[in-house]
Amino acid sequence: MTRSTRSSNKPRAASSGQRVSRSGMTQTAAIEQQTKQVATKRTADAGYSGAMPPVKLTAGTSSASSGVFAVFAQNVMTVWSRIYPVISTPLSYASLVARIVLGGIFLFAGVAKAMEIQGFAAEIGAYQMLPKALWLPMATIMPFVEIIAGVYLIIGLKLKWASAITGGMIVMFIVGIIWAMVHHLNIDCGCFGNVSIAGLGALKETVSVGKVLQDVGLLALAVLVFFVPSPYTFERWLKRQTREI
Repeated sequence: MTRSTRSSNKPRAASSGQRVSRSGMTQTAAIEQQTKQVATKRTADAGYSGAMPPVKLTAGTSSASSGVFAVFAQNVMTVWSRIYPVISTPLSYASLVARIVLGGIFLFAGVAKAMEIQGFAAEIGAYQMLPKALWLPMATIMPFVEIIAGVYLIIGLKLKWASAITGGMIVMFIVGIIWAMVHHLNIDCGCFGNVSIAGLGALKETVSVGKVLQDVGLLALAVLVFFVPSPYTFERWLKRQTREI
């Protein structure tokens, strides 16, 4: 009896196993069918033909490029963090010299232009870039902006603002000189106003490549002052006095 019972139970076990396998296969087939339907619907919505939707490589490419850029930026910052402690002191004193030189030039240029505003307006008009109605207003405003920015640079007050203003004006000067050279205008650069009228004929300079290079050098000084903190500033002294009070 025992043997027959065991033998009779074996087919039942096999049949139950077949049922499980069949139900598993049925579920798998249903899942595959649903997946195909979803893929076909997405493809149809996107306006493509075929069983699978198109593969977009833009996101992967952009993520890869951003990853490369992030690694490069991290390496640059690592190198800079090692170098900066060594060169920070020389750079700060270089920034001090740069702001004094730049501030002195702009202060002197502003005073020279303010001495003869009408003559400076004529120098602006010689560039043939602006309408005549703007010559006098520009000749009136620019000298005082240069004077204020120059004083701020020398004493060390609002250095970010002062260096940004001077840098922007230098870029404007470079554009003007290149414009004059392209249009074959043999004129005075007007960097110190109408120097003949102001009694500063020795400072007369015509537009040239050399003048552009000089202005590029001044622009480098403005960039140095903007990014590198400078010692011996009026702003720091004022903060120190405020703390003591």
